[in-house]
Amino acid sequence: MIGVAGGALAALLWGVSGFTAARSSRVLGAEVALAWVYLVGLCAVLPVALTRGLPDPGAGAVGWTVVTDVAAVTSLYLMYAALRRGPVVLVMPLTAAQGGLAAIFAVVAGEHLQPLAAVGLAIVFAGMLPVMRRPRSGTGAHPTAAVVLAALSAATAAVALFASPRAAHSLGTPWLIATLRAAGVLAVAVPLAASGRLRLPRAATRFVVFSGLADAGAFAAYIVAASRPPRRPRRCRVASCGEMRHVRPILIAVSFLAAIGAATAASAKTPAPAPTPAHGAAPWPAPPNPLGLTIAAGLKPERREQLTYHVHAHLDVFVNGKHETVPAGIGINIHDPGVHRFPTPDGSTAYGGIQLCGKPCISPLHTHDDTGILHTESSTPVPNRLGQFFTEWGVRLSRSCVGGYCRPTSVQIFVNGKRYRSDPRAIGLTDHKEIAVVIGTPPSKIPSTADWSKI
Repeated sequence: MIGVAGGALAALLWGVSGFTAARSSRVLGAEVALAWVYLVGLCAVLPVALTRGLPDPGAGAVGWTVVTDVAAVTSLYLMYAALRRGPVVLVMPLTAAQGGLAAIFAVVAGEHLQPLAAVGLAIVFAGMLPVMRRPRSGTGAHPTAAVVLAALSAATAAVALFASPRAAHSLGTPWLIATLRAAGVLAVAVPLAASGRLRLPRAATRFVVFSGLADAGAFAAYIVAASRPPRRPRRCRVASCGEMRHVRPILIAVSFLAAIGAATAASAKTPAPAPTPAHGAAPWPAPPNPLGLTIAAGLKPERREQLTYHVHAHLDVFVNGKHETVPAGIGINIHDPGVHRFPTPDGSTAYGGIQLCGKPCISPLHTHDDTGILHTESSTPVPNRLGQFFTEWGVRLSRSCVGGYCRPTSVQIFVNGKRYRSDPRAIGLTDHKEIAVVIGTPPSKIPSTADWSKI
């Protein structure tokens, strides 16, 4: 009974911590988030280990401890890296394979697996295959890197699950977890601290604290469950089966993890409509101080258009499926007499035709009309960035916010039709790049290109 309960508790803690790991990994980056998880876990476990006194492990226990520490640190790093690149609904069901792989290792080493349990294990693995399907239209393709990293995470975690009960047999569970956390701190946190990169924004604190405590607790629950003596030792195939008694908790863990992954995938519905924020709601007009914002974006206003470097990107903005206009005249002083006005087929006004203004009147990054085409017309061949354009537009842009729309409202960025998960401000406005900012409910189709004939 303890084995079953421990396996279930471990799976539950690992599964739930995956959600918070995804949040912290995307705010901090995989390395920084993982470093804080190890620091939190070490601070929680080390006092408990010290109350047990110093361990006296044998040579075999030291070897298993090294295997456990290296495999567990590597696995958790790979999982955080996968969560940074791919959605939770893809990564977590794939990493759930760790329990099944560990069970296979145990069977190969000599443990007995009943036919019914073998069928259940096969069903669990088969149940993970649907997450490999291409997602619905409008959600982007599966990030290949996330799939590979999640698979590698599952494989290395399986090694850690297989080795950990053997190390804990003489080292003790608290000391095993403490050494594992200490190894993570030395491998990840110390180098980051030495380089000044070990930061912890307030927004990520609760996520790393929960993930650190949950992961340490899950490992402890699993080791306790896997270390329980078997009820029927006569079923063991080899003399050393007393040391290989963790198939049942592994199967329980993998079943719960698969169920969590399936529930997550089933709940991955279309994002809810974005509520109207009190401030900063779309539509966003062209600002009244274009040149001041040009300077704020780190660009230099010019008296005319510079065509040494002339490229075009395209920006679409959707709020709850509705296409929002990117205004004409962003980055242009439309009131300068040197700026000419032109009617467009849809009845709006375009701005340009500048020969030479009496004073600076146009940014190297601007819009002539409301088609969403972003013009870079510069004397230097350096691509501008999306963050600079939003600064010129006077609209907030960050990893979690667009204008007044901030998480938990869904904010997604797509580049050439594929989901972009890094800082959107850093997207380079290179030639013929299609960028879609999707807030709340997405449109029926995410654009992957633009009508460049409108240039």
